[in-house]
Amino acid sequence: MQWELRLFILRNGINPATLGAFRKIARQGPREQLVPDDEFELVYAIASNRLRLALLLARDTALRRSAIEQFTSGNVDWDHGEIFGTTKNSARYRVPMTHRLREALASVCALAGKDEPLIAALSHDRKPVTACTLLWELRKAQQKQNHGEAMEWSMHDLRRTAARQLYERTRD
Repeated sequence: MQWELRLFILRNGINPATLGAFRKIARQGPREQLVPDDEFELVYAIASNRLRLALLLARDTALRRSAIEQFTSGNVDWDHGEIFGTTKNSARYRVPMTHRLREALASVCALAGKDEPLIAALSHDRKPVTACTLLWELRKAQQKQNHGEAMEWSMHDLRRTAARQLYERTRD
């Protein structure tokens, strides 16, 4: 729904700054949307390399999209098998890497410059990824796997899935 609204705004030339005048409608029901493994694997199988990396970072480490877009090889601790960084609230985090994420990061880190975001290193033109690029690519991959319809999950839902899985393993 949110994606369709953004497209409507862009196509109809509405100034996004005027949207602040509208009252936000509270979401009904729980916010927790977990991503089923089978749906994730279907989308992962056809995703571009940069979307695959983004999907793994979101699902396996609970990173936000903005953190994924800025993630560099400097955020990887190979000796301890962890990724690390700072949250939007300036708290530090360390998350263990899954085997699949470790393999993906190893190949991408070999391509990227020291401070170059890994997602940009996987882009054809090596330019930074814009705010909506990963969302657009995710929707296209979902539509391709789901007979033209986007699936009911987003990048942030992968973050929720990761948080739930990490909590179930560690109770932390």
